[in-house]
Amino acid sequence: MLYAHFRLQPYLINGNLYKFRSALTRLRISAHRLEVETGRWHKPREIPYPDRKCIACNKLEDEFQFMLECPLYKDIRNIYIKEYIWKYPNIPKFIHLLTSDNKELNIKIAMFVQKSFELRKTYNCYYN
Repeated sequence: MLYAHFRLQPYLINGNLYKFRSALTRLRISAHRLEVETGRWHKPREIPYPDRKCIACNKLEDEFQFMLECPLYKDIRNIYIKEYIWKYPNIPKFIHLLTSDNKELNIKIAMFVQKSFELRKTYNCYYN
């Protein structure tokens, strides 16, 4: 079982620029625009959980899919995340990415998230 550790998280102090740190924080606290969240805000009724799909690959668009599976971010993922993590993705690897104390990894993950959010915003402009 995964237990929360209530302490200052290393990614907050590991030298990231504000925009990168902010993007990673938004991902970690679910203050983002991925379909898993925006589907619950949809009016007049929320979109059922299994139907909150990514417009790029038609899979459930949650944080795991966003970081490790979606082909839209493949090029960015190749730059910032080691292949052994995303080639055969799983939950323990995902948890490791988001909870690591490693400064270099924290910076790379934050940069990946920020650049992917920017790409996603551009991509969504063509579909809204």
